[in-house]
Amino acid sequence: MKQNRIGLYQTGILTFFLTRCFFLVGLVPFLFQTSGIDSLISIIGGTLLGLGIVFFYSKLMQKMKNQSLFQVILQRFPKPFAYLLFFLLLSGLLLWGGFLLSQIALYINNSYLMDLTISIIVLTFLAICYCMAKGGLETIARCAEIIFFLFAILFLLSLVGIAPLLEPTRLKPFFSQEWFKIGSSSFLYGLATSMPLFFLSLIPFSSIKTTKKVPKTIFIGYLVASFTIFLTFLIMIGTLGIDLASYYQYPETAILKKVSYFHFIERVEGVLALTWLFDGVMVLSCFLWALNQAIQTFVPVKKNQFIYGFCLLILFFLGIRLDLSLEDVLIPLSLIFVFIPLLVFLQLYFTKEKKT
Repeated sequence: MKQNRIGLYQTGILTFFLTRCFFLVGLVPFLFQTSGIDSLISIIGGTLLGLGIVFFYSKLMQKMKNQSLFQVILQRFPKPFAYLLFFLLLSGLLLWGGFLLSQIALYINNSYLMDLTISIIVLTFLAICYCMAKGGLETIARCAEIIFFLFAILFLLSLVGIAPLLEPTRLKPFFSQEWFKIGSSSFLYGLATSMPLFFLSLIPFSSIKTTKKVPKTIFIGYLVASFTIFLTFLIMIGTLGIDLASYYQYPETAILKKVSYFHFIERVEGVLALTWLFDGVMVLSCFLWALNQAIQTFVPVKKNQFIYGFCLLILFFLGIRLDLSLEDVLIPLSLIFVFIPLLVFLQLYFTKEKKT
């Protein structure tokens, strides 16, 4: 797989899609169940927490200079410990990718293709993302630009169609939940939206054409994505009401069924709902690219393609069989993809680079 250079704008778009990683795969029902109508407050609080983690990842990228996280681990740590970290990261990537595949396949199966088996959906989705990842980072970034353009058009069309259905009275009352519930859901929301930016630490600074404004671009991408999530929650509550929104398995799709244009063009939810699937395509492509980068860094050349193929097979079976909720995977993944980068950052901060 190729690893080419990407532009600053492309970095911001990748940040946008990574931030929305968990939106379609459990974030919506989780927030509605834990904080109800106060989900909007949880999103604001969680975004502030997420900004701290985003700041950490941007500083880590600057600290690693022209190396990826995998390269720094292999170079800076004793080999047995480095391979232990590699095993943890690889296991986390497989769990994360398998969870996303299984949840996206369930969404497609329940919303569009009820007669199609989960295995075919998983295989098709995996093949599409594999083809994108095979082209390397530059291919993923260019596809992200196109998909972001389509996302923006469909999102705006959705807003235009839904706006007349909003009822502000459904947005009250705020602070109806206990502070502990609001705080815990804010904490988990912050993790769910910022932790996926771990993938940016796998992009060496030398792979980004303009490095001076990278941290600022990452912050902007994160905030724009958080705003779209906040706006979607606002629309779901304002259109359906909190009780009905909590009842639906996919309220983000249910609101689109109400969209009509000029009382003539109706039943367009199938097209507009592609907006949510774009997140999954981009994030899974980044997963496969990251998986290949890890294997190429730690596994001998003669074996890395075999190991990569074996990991794809594991992802396929996890996508079919895995039955976990967002709460089940979020904390274990956070322990891997936040604390290991933190360990690397501390190692870089307190030690000097080995002389070669």
